[in-house]
Parts: sequence; C-alpha cells; structure tokens
Amino acid sequence: MTRRVHAGASVACSAALAAAGFGAVLVPERAARAADWSDTAISWRYGTRFREPFNPADIKKHIVALTHSSGYRYGTSYFNLDLLESDRNDPASLNGREGAQEAYVVYRHTVDIGALRGEPIRFGKVKGVGLVLGFDWNTKNDVGYNSRKRMLVAGPTLMWDVRVGDVPGAEYHF
Repeated sequence: MTRRVHAGASVACSAALAAAGFGAVLVPERAARAADWSDTAISWRYGTRFREPFNPADIKKHIVALTHSSGYRYGTSYFNLDLLESDRNDPASLNGREGAQEAYVVYRHTVDIGALRGEPIRFGKVKGVGLVLGFDWNTKNDVGYNSRKRMLVAGPTLMWDVRVGDVPGAEYHF
C-alpha cells in the first residue's frame, strides 16, 4: 500500500506533536516536502528449504526486512535491508551449533533527466529517461561460502508508460 504525503497532513502532524508536549511548530499549508510519496515496510519471512553454495542440506532461515521507497519531483529512491538467520545446517563456525547470519543491502536512486531539464523525454511507450545510481552490499559469517558482495550500479534507465487502469481498483499510471 502506498501512502501519499500531503502538505495538510504535515499541519495535522505538527498540531498533534504540539498537543503531546513536544513543542512542534505548525507548518504552513504549502510546506516544502522531501518526498511526494513514500512507503516503508518491515517484514518477516520464514522458509525451510533454502540452499547455499557447496551445501546440499535444506536450511531453515528467518529473514527480517526493512524496505523503503519514495519519489519526489526529480526521481525515486529504493532501499532494502534483509537480515537473515540460518539454522545449524548452515553453521556460523566449524563444529558450531549456531546458524550463520547474513545482511544484504540494496540501494537505488533514479533521477529523471526530463524532470531536471524541465521538459519530459517521451517516445513510444517510454515516458521518461533516467540515470540510476546505487549499490548492493552483503556480508555473511558461514563456514563455507562467506559471501561478501560489493557492487556499484550506474547507468541509464527507461521509464515505461504502463497503464494499469484496466485492473479493478487500480487507477494509476506508473
């Protein structure tokens, strides 16, 4: 679910903080915003049949994730953090009873070149051209594989004009 941020919401939020004794100052109706929209989620997943390189055993894992995406006048941002805890079939140390632990981070920032120019770049089904910058980062403390991914991302992207209005309940263009 996506929450849309409105200037009026900032006024209500400021009033609630002031009423709670935090001394917040009311924000005018036309306040500047860092994001036009944002969505943040915390989730938990569990599975019993994960696999790792060089390990033929079924591995149980708990995965806690923090995911955030947001958009503003000139582009979008995406961030995801997964924290994984394996069972003893993916040990953290040789002859250990504790499972391995892993962290995986993905970050992407897309800048809409047409928005920066003040003039959209549109052709065919393409509604925009952008530049993506970001990274992937990972670390794991297991016996065999010890993943240590480090990857920078930079390059062009096309933003497609996808109509989802034919889907019941959806009235947005992406």
